[in-house]
Amino acid sequence: MRVFIVARGYPTKEYPTNGIFEYDQAKALAALGHEVIYIALDMRSIRRRRKLGFVSLDRDRVHIEAINIPVSNFSHALTRYTREKALRRLYRRCVKKYGKPDVIHAHFQEFGYTTARTLRDEAVPLIMTEHLSKLINDEFNQELKTLGDKTYRYYDRVLAVSNALAASLHEKFGVKAQVIPNIADLESFRYRKERAKDHQKPPFRILSVGNLKKVKRMNDLINAFALFHADYPDAELCIIGGGPEHDALQRLIEELRLGGCVRLAGRKPRQEIAAAMEESDCFALFSRSETFGVAFIEAISMGLPVIATRCQGPEDFINDENGVMVDVGDIGAMKEAFAYMAQHRADYDAGMISRKINETFSPQIIARQIEAVYQAALSKKD
Repeated sequence: MRVFIVARGYPTKEYPTNGIFEYDQAKALAALGHEVIYIALDMRSIRRRRKLGFVSLDRDRVHIEAINIPVSNFSHALTRYTREKALRRLYRRCVKKYGKPDVIHAHFQEFGYTTARTLRDEAVPLIMTEHLSKLINDEFNQELKTLGDKTYRYYDRVLAVSNALAASLHEKFGVKAQVIPNIADLESFRYRKERAKDHQKPPFRILSVGNLKKVKRMNDLINAFALFHADYPDAELCIIGGGPEHDALQRLIEELRLGGCVRLAGRKPRQEIAAAMEESDCFALFSRSETFGVAFIEAISMGLPVIATRCQGPEDFINDENGVMVDVGDIGAMKEAFAYMAQHRADYDAGMISRKINETFSPQIIARQIEAVYQAALSKKD
């Protein structure tokens, strides 16, 4: 079938995570043989360097049709108006070039709102996937409530990437969402026994991957590591990711005198993240909230046990076989989790935990679930 996916942007060499959740789904659906047209509405700041205006290219069997318009200084109302005009123009271009879609699939509340406002009269089934962590944490506000009330009711199917997010959609908006998790690029994060680190030898290496934003609580990670490091002076912590908290975190590292064992490595492409995972003993991320947690899936797929907070997304797939969970903000419990992992790392069956996560979250499995949703929506329209 011909699928139009409406997304925030598409990954590039400079910005490899831009629109990554949507794009991974697009790739997986295209691999099943569907004709996927990926409509990207990139409204990021002019500081995000890219070609402005229309962009058209083919990659990974996906037809990317994008429009890049920097609107960071616009009001919410003007941004939404601009996005609607941009989507209308892109949609018409794509219909002329590829033909009318069988299904339209939008992602995230803002883009779902735009898609519903612009395309709900096209007599095409509308599907939406919600990923937004603000719907399950203390950032939820009346603006999100109002926007959600104007959005979800227009969709034939609403999908949520975790059970916690589905429950929140039902509680806040009366939406009965089906849970289909995000796709993880498990091909890039494949466990290879011959390259697994010898976990009996120091240093004990902890890896974290995430945007350096307050919601990720990287300060908790560093503070807990400082307590752990006092007992395990050979331990090392590497944090991959970039964001507005970088300077504050670097100051914290210096204040705690951890400069020789804690490193902020910046943003890295997937291949380099996978290489870092192969050299690590465990993965840790202590977010305040996660709607899913793709980085955990990637780590487990590499055979790494993980340490996570009970923040509503990771509870769907982290268990005693593949990791340890602690409460948000409990620095003492985080330190003890590091110590437990240092003592019991060799007890985890890397091959088994990798195999089990692949059986649940492989791109083909998730794409088949999405395909079934499309088919059901089409049947209902008939």
